[in-house]
Amino acid sequence: MLFRKNIEPSCSYCKHSVKLNEETMACIKKGIVSPWEQCRRFSYDPLKRIPSAPVNLNISGIDDDTFRI
Repeated sequence: MLFRKNIEPSCSYCKHSVKLNEETMACIKKGIVSPWEQCRRFSYDPLKRIPSAPVNLNISGIDDDTFRI
């Protein structure tokens, strides 16, 4: 849910921060911070949020006759 109302604050998807590497972010308001840090100036940027990977469909137990009409 990228656009839900209740987003848990995190610097990794705040509009005030920029990713430097995997372990640090540069925040306009607080300086160098960790990606899981949070503050009261949090402003959600949906373009920075990486959604979870979709679930793969397991069709190993289904034969071709199931899909014929």
